Amino acid sequence: MIFFGFQSAMFYFFLTWLAAIHTYHGFSAVTAGLGVGIYQATGIAAMLLISRILQKARDHRLVVGVTGAGMAVGSLGMVLLPELMLLWAVVSGFFSASSLLLALTMISLRAEGPQQAGELSGMAQGVGYIIGGTAPLAAGYLFQVSGTWTVPLVLSLGVIAVYTAMGMWTGRDVGLFGEGVSR
Repeated sequence: MIFFGFQSAMFYFFLTWLAAIHTYHGFSAVTAGLGVGIYQATGIAAMLLISRILQKARDHRLVVGVTGAGMAVGSLGMVLLPELMLLWAVVSGFFSASSLLLALTMISLRAEGPQQAGELSGMAQGVGYIIGGTAPLAAGYLFQVSGTWTVPLVLSLGVIAVYTAMGMWTGRDVGLFGEGVSR
């Protein structure tokens, strides 16, 4: 639930505020729209690529670490090198979309049958999307009170850290009850 929720939080944070972050850094509305389009298109490409990796791996901790690091690079890049916003849109889009597919894959691979997969999916997505839906609201509020996107972007690193920590635990090659999963 927490892993899925924090993954969703980052995806929806970027999707909701990426254009505003672009314009805050002096880019035109057209370039900001392009950045969001690039974010989405890169995410589609990432899902096609990462699906092959996830199908072959039994332990997903390396993928969790790489996606967490990639999202952190995107957030830090927007703070430290905002003139490269389109690059950060690519990086953020690739790794936040990869994290979505990773979260969904781990649900199905950790369950020991269709019934359990459905129950786990309902719980993880139900709670996860509630967590994820609060991120854009919190980020908007933080921007409003601070007057800068630096605060939400830096705090997103904490969200990414929790995502990565939870993913390291859930990414192990074990089922829901700690036993190896037969595939």
